[in-house]
Amino acid sequence: WEKDNGLTCSTANVFVSGWVKGQFQKPSRRLLIIVVNFGDKTDADVRIDRSKTGFSMAGDLRATDAESLQPVEVDSRGGMSLAVDRHDFRQIMLEVK
Repeated sequence: WEKDNGLTCSTANVFVSGWVKGQFQKPSRRLLIIVVNFGDKTDADVRIDRSKTGFSMAGDLRATDAESLQPVEVDSRGGMSLAVDRHDFRQIMLEVK
């Protein structure tokens, strides 16, 4: 587990981690992230630095909630705002288009 892995969340009591799918294919085109909330219901401010994740730098990101299969908006800098209930988590699949 690397601390400076390119996934960050500035929201209190919320932690983020990720798994690169196809880690032996560099660069990977898929990344599963999990956003875990240990506090009260909140909007988690998640940032992805593609240069540190081993994730492909080419192409636009498409994000999908892994449970509901609904699209998740990603801004041009790799940021997302995710509503996370109290003591809950979200799984987001990122793919390069």
